[in-house]
Amino acid sequence: MNDGIAMLDRLDRTHTAIRAKHDALSNADDRDRVGKYLSILYNISTCADGCRGGDHMFEYLSGRAFNLSYAAYELLQIGLYDEALNQLRSLGELANLASLCAFDNDTFNEWVSAGHDERIRRFGPSQVRKLIVAANGVLIVNTDLYAQLCELATHITPQTKPNTHNAAGLSHVGGSVQADGHAKGIELLQYLMYFMCTSFTAFIGRGDLVDGIPTPPSVEA
Repeated sequence: MNDGIAMLDRLDRTHTAIRAKHDALSNADDRDRVGKYLSILYNISTCADGCRGGDHMFEYLSGRAFNLSYAAYELLQIGLYDEALNQLRSLGELANLASLCAFDNDTFNEWVSAGHDERIRRFGPSQVRKLIVAANGVLIVNTDLYAQLCELATHITPQTKPNTHNAAGLSHVGGSVQADGHAKGIELLQYLMYFMCTSFTAFIGRGDLVDGIPTPPSVEA
């Protein structure tokens, strides 16, 4: 008989083993940066370092960034790389909105005040990228990267294969240890989280919260 609880227990044991292998493979500096970035986003979103009052929009958005980042990290640690990249795609959309706020605050405020239909029409991911370019701003996630994340981790095609992050092109059902997939996911996660931390602290006037924050290798390069 199909025992559902036994299946869940089996998956839990498998993911515990995969997590241990990823912990052993992981660079300590990478884990330290991820933890520090999570701490900053958490403290912003919970007003842990003081409440500025107001509508708390940036605090709520920081909370969304924390949840997406932590979910992506947990999925990477148990070897569900596609699913982690799906979270990072959403985090990338949020990062581009933050960039729009930094480079074209008037248009960002139009996004804030827009109704549902207008937001869909004027401020979809593609439109936001065009607005950033028009403002001579910085695209955190450009068109090519966004398309890769959509094709690999989000949109379903006849060629979709689950969790394929290895030179042999082997797909995996459930979590697995694939060093290339884990390394690329952790690198992108740090890049996006770093921008979220520096952006949201600036938006709430608390740049001091990122004093001495470690810079991810992708930004240093």
